[in-house]
Amino acid sequence: NPYLLRKSTYQSTNSNESKYWPAYMLVDWSKERAGRIKRNPKTNEIIESIDSVKSNNDIVIAKTAGMIVIGDEILNGSITEMNLQLAAKLLGEIGIEMKRVSIIGDCINEIADEVRKFSQLYDVVITSGGVGPTHDDVTMKGVATAFKQDIIIHKEMLNHVKEMHYLSTPMNSPNITTNTINDEEHINRLSKLPSNAVLRFPPTNEIVDNVSSSTDSPIKKPVNKVWPIVQVENVFILPGIPKYFATKIPIIIKHFIRSQGPVTVNKRIVLRVEEREILSILDDTVSRFQSIK
Repeated sequence: NPYLLRKSTYQSTNSNESKYWPAYMLVDWSKERAGRIKRNPKTNEIIESIDSVKSNNDIVIAKTAGMIVIGDEILNGSITEMNLQLAAKLLGEIGIEMKRVSIIGDCINEIADEVRKFSQLYDVVITSGGVGPTHDDVTMKGVATAFKQDIIIHKEMLNHVKEMHYLSTPMNSPNITTNTINDEEHINRLSKLPSNAVLRFPPTNEIVDNVSSSTDSPIKKPVNKVWPIVQVENVFILPGIPKYFATKIPIIIKHFIRSQGPVTVNKRIVLRVEEREILSILDDTVSRFQSIK
């Protein structure tokens, strides 16, 4: 069953290593017969596979998306969620429909349950929030739990974080020695990822920082100072801070996912009439063009 197939790694396009979860891990039981083969009863030739799923070790092929927003601060009203609109808009523009959004707290088990469910129900999953070195940043642990992976100090991430830290620390800083222990712990925490996590970087000619407030133009950054996108299976793990989220989601859409769905076109029409005056027109339009929402 393709919905139970879990790749052991995304790092090599030549790797065929994979494994199947047991059937009881299915969230959507309508997918239970997916992947079974239809045969011609007379010739025994294969006609088609049922509900086949296309995949690629480097590119996620998608029609549908789900988003999981993680953070107690969202649920208790301390801050406003600002990433959903951008993600849904950009995904829709390439034909990937945002089907469901879940907002949950900083709880490993809740994150694991949602990630596992969303990963099976939707082709691509975006998480927002809960990444960092503090005690309440538990998204990585939740994703690892969802896919039965260990949390490890990821060597590639460790080397990258160390290089970023080295480049951002002035050589004449008075704290360069006294803070060594704290820095090492901070670096190690940032480097802890699910064991099969893959780091995604944009092409070097497209690496940009946030837009400059004075010039309104992108600021180029060297590759060794760009924070990578973390991918586990069909899940992309992004920071919740809007200015960082906004730099990552376009990179994912351009380089790491491909659409199989129709492109969403949004049009705004401003009318100087009461809503009740156009009810019949709206009803007639949506009955004739059922894809309109």
